[in-house]
Amino acid sequence: MTAQRARREPAPGFFDLVTLLDFEEKARSFRGNKEARIVRTFKTSAARYYQRLGNVIDSPEALIHNPQLVHHLLDQRAARAADRAARTTATDRTRS
Repeated sequence: MTAQRARREPAPGFFDLVTLLDFEEKARSFRGNKEARIVRTFKTSAARYYQRLGNVIDSPEALIHNPQLVHHLLDQRAARAADRAARTTATDRTRS
């Protein structure tokens, strides 16, 4: 196994693409704390979950599995990035 391939594979016991996307689709109807549910379900931190989700939604396999959800998540990510950029620009202007 190459080093590059080893980096792409999840650690043993880690969740797979389908499980993650199915969880994310159901998360729209969750009541309560999503982060706590992530920790209980996947036995990992919410930060690590969102890192993995970011990698998953960039994969062609995710787009094949659930294109509507993946496009929704990509749109959300783009909107958050635009918000961060706008805040950074506004902060830079006030410092000048």
